[in-house]
Amino acid sequence: MLLAAWVASAFGAQPITALSIEGPKEGGLCPGERFAPVLTATDAQGRKSKVKLGAKATVTLAWELGSPTDKGVVTMPDDPRQSWGKAGTLAATLTANPSIRTEIALPLRFDCSVTLDYTPQAGDLGEGGQDGGSSARSQGSSGQRGNPGQTGRSGPDLDVRVTLAKEPRTGADVLQVEVRSASDPSVQYAAVAPDKGEVVLSTNGGVGGRGGGSRGPQTAACHQYRQA
Repeated sequence: MLLAAWVASAFGAQPITALSIEGPKEGGLCPGERFAPVLTATDAQGRKSKVKLGAKATVTLAWELGSPTDKGVVTMPDDPRQSWGKAGTLAATLTANPSIRTEIALPLRFDCSVTLDYTPQAGDLGEGGQDGGSSARSQGSSGQRGNPGQTGRSGPDLDVRVTLAKEPRTGADVLQVEVRSASDPSVQYAAVAPDKGEVVLSTNGGVGGRGGGSRGPQTAACHQYRQA
């Protein structure tokens, strides 16, 4: 969960005295949402400079809910159980002086639209038709039509359970949604506010496979010979 960063050398020999992190305007992230925090360092003369993420270990970035990428991007887990009751603390620490540290809360948002997809597998493709017959003196016969594609599978039956709960950190009312598929042992979860969030269950039937194409007539090449 740690990420090293370095500060651009605009300060010269001036020591860094403070760090700051600019978070998202909404104050949190929706499930699966990515965010690239902006880090700023302040030196002893009050000059500010952006912190450039890279290989040199001058600033360490850590997030309570997962590991930042090499460029400092964090992604909110899709499963709300991983972030339930957590502030999602994102902290930046000066490696040379750990007492210089800053942090912000980057929790899961509950006012989002969450889609749980249960679209089944598409149908198999149809087989291509046979080539048409060939003829040396005339146009060959037409090829046979290909077989039709297979029908896509129907959407599965779903067992949906909804529980009204109190979010431990804020005490807000949250709907905890648990969805099980009759054809898949896995379970998907969502957590949304009763008055702002929504859960969309996508259980459309699978797309049918494309039919096989027919192949055109085969015509043999004709050659004329002249007697010497």
